Amino acid sequence: MSIRICGRFSDDASAVLTSISVTVPVLDLLVEWHRCGMTADYLADYLAYALERRDVARTVISTAANELLENAAKFSSDKRSIVRAEARLRGGALELEVDNVTDEGHADRLADLLDALARGDASALFADRLEARERGGLGLIVLAKDYTADLSARIVQQNGTGAFRVTVRASIAADEVEQR
Repeated sequence: MSIRICGRFSDDASAVLTSISVTVPVLDLLVEWHRCGMTADYLADYLAYALERRDVARTVISTAANELLENAAKFSSDKRSIVRAEARLRGGALELEVDNVTDEGHADRLADLLDALARGDASALFADRLEARERGGLGLIVLAKDYTADLSARIVQQNGTGAFRVTVRASIAADEVEQR
């Protein structure tokens, strides 16, 4: 089993102030696409109560969670598998984490995108992708560009299946969540 870490994906030991997680079958998200937004709103409604500017925080949390959920649904290789989404407030940061199973091609493209974001300017990467008419990864780039999200992933090859368990994490400073 191989494990690949992209970005600053760490198991932070600081205390979680509040947290919520849900699991959803991929097929449910694909059959009724609006369930991605409903799930993101559910996470945001719950977590926003831990922040002072709830309305602003709810919008930011929902937008970011929706992007991660839609990616998990689109790129899950086993449509019968489960997507796990977690939102938590840890110290001064909001963390959104979505976990799904994907194929090697998507895992590699995700790793390449996160490596590119770690190396450079998200605004320039966004402009380059638009100019090249390359649409893949734009949503994640927007999270980094517009919400200063620190994006990372843990990619674990599943034993003998050709599948990869991918956990994508977006970490946004709590004060940024309330300033939008």
